[in-house]
Amino acid sequence: MAKTVDNHSTLEDFRRKYNDLANEVGDKTGLRTENTQTVVDAINSIEDKTFFFQEFQYLATASQTRFTGLDAFSNTLEFRQQKIQVYKNSEHLIEGDDYTIGGYGALSGNTHSIIDLVVAASLNDKITIYAFTGSYLGVVDSTSGSVGFFSETAANTIYNTNDSGIILQGDGANKTTVLESGYNIQFAGTLYSEGNLTMAPSTTLTVDALTDGTLTIDGGSLTGASSIASTLFSGNLTGNVTGNVTGNLTGNVTGDLTGDVTGDLTGDVTGTVSSISNHSTTNLSEGTNQYFTNSRADARIGLANLTDLSNVDISSPSNGQVLQYNTSQSKWENAAAPETYNNSDVENYISGGNGISYSSGVINANVTDGIVIESDNIQLDYETVSSAPSSVGSTSTGHLWFVI
Repeated sequence: MAKTVDNHSTLEDFRRKYNDLANEVGDKTGLRTENTQTVVDAINSIEDKTFFFQEFQYLATASQTRFTGLDAFSNTLEFRQQKIQVYKNSEHLIEGDDYTIGGYGALSGNTHSIIDLVVAASLNDKITIYAFTGSYLGVVDSTSGSVGFFSETAANTIYNTNDSGIILQGDGANKTTVLESGYNIQFAGTLYSEGNLTMAPSTTLTVDALTDGTLTIDGGSLTGASSIASTLFSGNLTGNVTGNVTGNLTGNVTGDLTGDVTGDLTGDVTGTVSSISNHSTTNLSEGTNQYFTNSRADARIGLANLTDLSNVDISSPSNGQVLQYNTSQSKWENAAAPETYNNSDVENYISGGNGISYSSGVINANVTDGIVIESDNIQLDYETVSSAPSSVGSTSTGHLWFVI
C-alpha cells in the first residue's frame, strides 16, 4: 500500500514517506511502454495492447452456406484475416478447404464480415467463430475515440489506419515521436531500397542533395550528367552537349554543342557556327570591316559634292558634265566639259603636200616618172630582161630595164 501523510506529520515524516513511495513505484524512465510521459500514459499504452477475444455463434438453417451480420447474441461478425477459428459443431474447419472469407472493408475498413462454407450446413448445425486480435479490434464499443493500428489484408499486404500519420523508426533507442509539420508519413532513420522508387503523377520529390555516385543535384546545380532532357533549364552548362536543345538557352556554353538549338540563345558561344543562313547583316554588329551605306559611298567617291548626275554621259561627254578624280582629296568631282569636234573640224586640220594629196577624207600619194602604184603599193617602174630592147625610144617614159 502506498505511504500516506496525515495532518500531524512533520516535514521529516513527509520526506521519508515520499522517498519510500518513490522507491516502491520507481522512476518512470524505467517503463518499457510506448508512452512514458506520465504513469497514466504508460498504463493507457499497456491497455492499448490488451489481447481481445470474441466469440460468434450462429444456428444454421437447412443448406445455409453464408454466415454474416448479427449472431445469436446480436453481435455483428467482424474479424481480421488469419485471426479467426471456425467450428461446425465440434469440427474445426480449415480456411480455403472448408470455408472462405469475404466482406473485406464492409465494416471498419480493415476487417472482414462474411464466412462462406464450401459444404452447406445442415439444419441446426452450430457454427462458432472465434475472432481474436492483439489490439483494438472486436465488437465491443470503444470509448477512447479514434485509434490506429496496422492490419494485414487478404493479399498479405500491411496497412495502417492511423488518424494523424505514422513514423517508421530506424532506431528504437532514439525514437522520433512528433511528425514534421505538413507531413503524415515519416522515416526516422537511413532509408535503403532494393527496388525502384516511383512517384505518383503530379507529385514532388524534395531533397537537399540527390546523387547516384556520378550525377549530383545539389543546391540547384547539376554535375556529372551524361544527358539532360528538360522543358526548362536555367544556369551554366559546362561540357559537351550532343543532341537537340529546344527552347531558350540562357547562360554560357563551354564545350561542343552538337545538334539543333531551337529558341533564343543568350550568352557567350565559343566555336564554329556551321551556318548563319537564318541571319543577315541586320542581326550582326559592325566590326572593323564596315558595312556599305549610301552615305559612305557618296563620301568616298565625292558624289556628295555633285549637285546633279543626271546629265553625266560617259559615252557622249559633250552632252553634260565630266567627272575627274582628285588624287589629293581622294574623291571624284566635276570637271569642265571637254571641247568637242565634228568631221569638218578635223578635215580643216589635214592638207596635202610633198607628194601627198588629201581630198574628202582620202589621202593620196602623187607619183612621177619611174614610180607606179601597184595594188595600193608605191614602187619603182622597172622590168628585168636578158638583153636590152632594140629600140629604147619606143618605151614609156620613166620605164627602166635591168639586163642580166
